[in-house]
Amino acid sequence: MNAKFRMPKFGHNAKWTAMLKEMLMTVFATTVSIVLTFGSAHYMDRKKQKAAGRQTAMMVIHDMENSMETLRKWAKDEETNSGLVRYVLENMDRIDSLGMDTLLYVRDYITSSSDEMTQFQLDEACERLFLSSQESWKNIDNTSFVDAVHEFFSSRHTIYDYINHSEQWKKPVSSEAFYRHQLEREDGTTDIPLFLKGCITSKEVVYYLNYASGRQQQLNGYADLIQRISDQCKFTMGITDEELEQYVKAKKRMGRNVKESELTGKWVIQSTDDKSSGLEFRDNHTYEQTYIEHQVHPSFAGRLECIFVTSGTWKLRGDTLYTERQPDYTFRMDRSLITPNPGMEKQMEEYVKEVEKSCLETQKTAGDVEREACVATINRSGNKIELVWKETDGELAGQELSLYLSRDK
Repeated sequence: MNAKFRMPKFGHNAKWTAMLKEMLMTVFATTVSIVLTFGSAHYMDRKKQKAAGRQTAMMVIHDMENSMETLRKWAKDEETNSGLVRYVLENMDRIDSLGMDTLLYVRDYITSSSDEMTQFQLDEACERLFLSSQESWKNIDNTSFVDAVHEFFSSRHTIYDYINHSEQWKKPVSSEAFYRHQLEREDGTTDIPLFLKGCITSKEVVYYLNYASGRQQQLNGYADLIQRISDQCKFTMGITDEELEQYVKAKKRMGRNVKESELTGKWVIQSTDDKSSGLEFRDNHTYEQTYIEHQVHPSFAGRLECIFVTSGTWKLRGDTLYTERQPDYTFRMDRSLITPNPGMEKQMEEYVKEVEKSCLETQKTAGDVEREACVATINRSGNKIELVWKETDGELAGQELSLYLSRDK
């Protein structure tokens, strides 16, 4: 019998070919998976880093905008207060009958604080955070922006150093002079008209007043410099004014919208040794605000308590709290906490009558109904509320203001 042998056909086995293809595909898929995983992780890290750098940039630009607004406000104050000094100088013959608010502004304008170095204070919190954080340098790879930020910080230090040490900025009347005026008064009180009569026409005050327009121009010039750097930084980083505004809002409002059930109740606005104020929101959408001020005087021991109460209505619409305050308010005085010092009974009665008269005069000029709208948010624990609104009147017109309430225990 003839036996026939068949040689195996290596390389033509279908199962082996399929196995090899499957193995190669597995290796390829694993490689692609690794590349995609690490590539995606790198992409996400880079995206987070870029977003963090953008937040840091907006933090610094916001600091620039605040510095610029502060300088412009000081320039406006310089114009207003120097004008008040000139007004008083033109009416020295009737200074005793001028408004006390005007005279107090003039006194504060020409009189130094107890520590002259703190006349213009610099908030360096943002600067220290930016310069000390390694993340700031790692997340921002825009050298033009970093250079501009360094120019801002350096310029701001130069500005504050100059206005705190230059002779043209030195207040002409020392705090010691005002202190000596108080000591010369037998009852320890202050006679502002008499104090100003003794110093407002001095050569030091005249010198200070003559440089008022120069100081105003310098402040606006410094603000223009910071404005230029801010605009450069926003352009370099591609940050719009709208984006910066949203950043500021998000930075200020960390709570959630308050509900009506959370708002109702008693809230403390301020509580110190010399004054306190609070709000009570009622279920029937009315509210009452109480303001208590404690007056002290050398003629008596203790504190004279003056209590003012206003009322109105409220409603919530989304995140906005609308209030309508009535023009009238009640006033009462509590004398139970004061005792006249020996031999000062007459002076105490005169002072109490003067305070009562002033408060009643204010009550007569309460004005019209006052309507306000503010964004109301509450913290997680439900014991603090933030109210944010844009001021429409006075020197602070256009600025965003905030008020914080604490739930009354």
